[in-house]
Amino acid sequence: MNTGIQITEDEVRAITAGNGIFTVKGNDYTGYFNIELSPGDVISVPVNTPHFFTLMENRSVVAVRLFIDSIGWVAHPYQD
Repeated sequence: MNTGIQITEDEVRAITAGNGIFTVKGNDYTGYFNIELSPGDVISVPVNTPHFFTLMENRSVVAVRLFIDSIGWVAHPYQD
């Protein structure tokens, strides 16, 4: 159901199994950088920060996403 509401909040994920790489866009000096995540790791990506998640060689990861709003996740494409 499309409510027309744009949800924007920090993105918080906890890795519970497997591992993966979160790629985050930093500032102009830093550019994109990778963060390797394993079980027990928690990551918080600030609102409006371009990012994506990539699997590693084992191609297996379980990540729990935490939401502030009960509507949940809404994708906001980023062209870069």
